[in-house]
Amino acid sequence: MMSHEIKQRVIQKISAGKAAIAIGSSKWRLGEEIVHVRYCSNPKSDGNSYPFNINCNTLSADFELWICNDDTHYYLFPTSIMRHIYDDPAAYVDKAHPDIRIAEVNVKSHRLLFGRDAKHLDASRYFGANLS
Repeated sequence: MMSHEIKQRVIQKISAGKAAIAIGSSKWRLGEEIVHVRYCSNPKSDGNSYPFNINCNTLSADFELWICNDDTHYYLFPTSIMRHIYDDPAAYVDKAHPDIRIAEVNVKSHRLLFGRDAKHLDASRYFGANLS
């Protein structure tokens, strides 16, 4: 299955019956909510951790959707979680782009790793979530 097909399937899963309207290539309007969608098909060497970044597009939406390889492994985060990570002084900063923060989510442990000293959040409550 192609990445755009996977994104569309997950959008339908999280929409809770709301009409889904694409806004550019990475955002969707679902009812009154804007969802920024990211897809990663290649896990890190452990086979369970998927890298993502947090940027201005992330912070401009109401929700951040991280899809990990297929339509069964996804996380729907409220932007407040992304803002918390972005603003954390221990957050990993992209060396080439200082306005981007780097994070990864492990689909086995549901840990969202984002900072020095193994700083992390429990992402289990966002796994498979929807907008209802």
